[in-house]
Amino acid sequence: MGEDDIITLASLVGKDLTGFSVKKLFEVYMIDGEGEKTESVGFFETQNVAEVLVQQQNTIEVTNNPVDAKHYRTEEVIILTDGEIGFLLGEPITILDDEEARTKIRENVHKKGYCSNVKI
Repeated sequence: MGEDDIITLASLVGKDLTGFSVKKLFEVYMIDGEGEKTESVGFFETQNVAEVLVQQQNTIEVTNNPVDAKHYRTEEVIILTDGEIGFLLGEPITILDDEEARTKIRENVHKKGYCSNVKI
């Protein structure tokens, strides 16, 4: 896949998502001294593979550099994927009704006596 072939999430807006599906994967990532995620190592379909990699990496780091050892963790994540590229999905959101919001904005403009020439 060349640089011109890279799919971005924004490029999917309004497109047919046939071929994409939502999957559960297991992310392996590094954490800093405060336990904050610093870098993603990769995503795996099998939890066992991710956990074994984490165990091995943690053992190697402590053996090679006990003072400044990096620590690895794993967690389950949900992605949108076509099998080659994936997009990490986050927390659910609430989609508000635009027309309802316009009505409330207009009511507030009239109630407070604002003169607004902004089209909503």
